[in-house]
Amino acid sequence: MVKIGTKLRELSRRLELSDAEVARQIGIDPRRYGHYMTGHSSPNYKVLTDLCRVLQTTPNELFGFEMKPAEGRRSALIDRCNSILLRLTEEQLELAVKLLKSLVKADKLALSKKRPKKQ
Repeated sequence: MVKIGTKLRELSRRLELSDAEVARQIGIDPRRYGHYMTGHSSPNYKVLTDLCRVLQTTPNELFGFEMKPAEGRRSALIDRCNSILLRLTEEQLELAVKLLKSLVKADKLALSKKRPKKQ
């Protein structure tokens, strides 16, 4: 089993969240969060579920009871995008979806132009 502080740090860094931001998002004082990081105390059930929601994980992963497969660059980029998307308003999310759809459409169009035409 891993120390929870180590895992909290790893997960928050992966999502590019500061300790203060994680504490704010779960609604606790940053000092209290610091106690979890150092192992001086453990989160209660509500804080644990909030931590898992914010850090996009499960209690099992947080406490080291399951291993995720090795993650590559693509997975890290998706994690970063998810972290950013969680901070957007509904209106901004709608715009982000349109932008992403446009990127996919442009990529498909570029690929179709590269293919030789059948005669």
